[in-house]
Amino acid sequence: AINHDIYWLAIGAREFLRGYSMIPAFYDNNPPLSFIVYVPLYLFSQLTGVTLDHAATITTLAYLLLSAWALFPLAQRFMGGEEAFVAVVSFVIAGTALATAEFGQRDQMLVLAMLPFTIGQLILTRRMDCPKTLLWPVFAAGAVLILMKPHFGVVPAAFLIHRAVVQKRWRVVFDVDFIMLAAAALAYVALVWFCFPDFSTGILPDMVRLYLSFDDDLIVLVYTVGCAVLFGSVWIIYGIIDRD
Repeated sequence: AINHDIYWLAIGAREFLRGYSMIPAFYDNNPPLSFIVYVPLYLFSQLTGVTLDHAATITTLAYLLLSAWALFPLAQRFMGGEEAFVAVVSFVIAGTALATAEFGQRDQMLVLAMLPFTIGQLILTRRMDCPKTLLWPVFAAGAVLILMKPHFGVVPAAFLIHRAVVQKRWRVVFDVDFIMLAAAALAYVALVWFCFPDFSTGILPDMVRLYLSFDDDLIVLVYTVGCAVLFGSVWIIYGIIDRD
């Protein structure tokens, strides 16, 4: 049997497809993308008639094989063909036999996308040859799935900072991996704003109160705006330094 979290997220995906909003139908402190990524699982179950258990197993195996298929040519940039094959086989074993109760969970999906993403970032840092037809889909998939748990964004951010230092240039913000991350983030903000407005107006303030113990609406608003100004200021300063 699959983890109960997958059942719940698949139910949320079903309610989203039926046109319901989060608060009355599937209230949860997880961001909307956590439900959206399980839409393919739910649709596959509905189209084929298989149970959610089997649908979760099949779709997760498909994601794992896609990740391994992308990982192999990326790994070959750093090692021989045999070593890369062994590494990818080990990756597949770790994602199946060793995943146990976490099989099909969002964390596993995040890892499946983030590992090729970060290896692709190293390829850019070392200026290795790699076809765009491989790198761009890897960066696009990784940028989207990282947004399931935005705090994992510190990992690609660290690789970007590393590239800026190693290559002695600040224009890494124009590299394809950063552009993919920024485009995915902006698209996600627009999606939440238009398709999940109650998450922004109802659930997100509740999360701030819960995790930061803020009860006053004004404090919540000031904290949220303060964070936005802080991050915006960092990028403005970054742009000024880059121009100078």
